[in-house]
Amino acid sequence: MEYMRKLAFPWTTATFNNVIEAFADACDAKNMEHTFNQMRAEGMKPDTKTFCCLINGFGNAGLFHKVVGMVKLAERLGVPMDTTFHNAVLAACVKAEDLMEMERVFRHMKQMQCVPDATTYSILVGAYRKEGMTDKIYVLQQENPTLVPTDLVHV
Repeated sequence: MEYMRKLAFPWTTATFNNVIEAFADACDAKNMEHTFNQMRAEGMKPDTKTFCCLINGFGNAGLFHKVVGMVKLAERLGVPMDTTFHNAVLAACVKAEDLMEMERVFRHMKQMQCVPDATTYSILVGAYRKEGMTDKIYVLQQENPTLVPTDLVHV
């Protein structure tokens, strides 16, 4: 980052998001969080993408308590919690092996009129399949047959 600053490279929310995402992909929670704090200190407003990257990064690092903190902060800052945001939280719940929380987030998502997409159902089906919970997959298939193919129910 300092190299880019020496070149007078303009830092935008998108630039910070890319750096945060790179640290998230590398499971480097410390530098990811440092970059996020630096972003806020410089007056940049985090957006949905910022929080998705942070949630994915903390989920990858096994720091679920940090995921919860990021969700609360996003709510406080009024960041739009769209389908992509909820999918990041759902995936973090799966990584934490917390299916009850995953189901709570899914219900909350629907209550907030946030439409689940193919990724949402893929996350849920994958979690249920791993646990051998075909009855739950069947319920999802009944709820949305176009996004949960019948062949997934009988695995």
